[in-house]
Amino acid sequence: MRAIPFSEIPEQGLELMLRGLEVGEAAGAAAEGGVDADLRLDHAPGGRVLVRGRVRFRARLCCDRCLDFFRVEIDQEFGLVLEPGAGAGEPGGEYRLGPDELDVEFVAAPEADPAAIVAQQFLLALPVKRLCRADCPGICPGCGRELKSGGCRCPEEGNGPFAALAALLDPGGRKDG
Repeated sequence: MRAIPFSEIPEQGLELMLRGLEVGEAAGAAAEGGVDADLRLDHAPGGRVLVRGRVRFRARLCCDRCLDFFRVEIDQEFGLVLEPGAGAGEPGGEYRLGPDELDVEFVAAPEADPAAIVAQQFLLALPVKRLCRADCPGICPGCGRELKSGGCRCPEEGNGPFAALAALLDPGGRKDG
């Protein structure tokens, strides 16, 4: 899909329905079957373009606690403002955003790239903490066994996170030294 110059967006706005858009793999996730997106582009004051839309996809993620793979379905609305040039500074340079610019994306040319917008929203819609279930117990730090499929075989003593420090203590509980 090609970028759409702001000048080609009609005064009444432009609606786009994108189905199965491939966004590649990012942040350890890929959209199975691509991303479906509905976008609406409207002119806004100051030569800006307001983008509102919704992304829907199914992704395969790795649980942060037990390292099992699981699937998640995302259906999320979003909105952003595209502003050409002004405020963007030099490419790779620094620019301090003001409170009214947090939902603004500065673009080098006055054009909207629907594929790039959808790829960006795919990344933003992914969960920060990826858990196969809210109460996932994770894996045993000693033997690496998944705790949700049963207990581990590690002995109770010396299995905590401070087991190595306990070895530095004498039987009376005092430090050597």
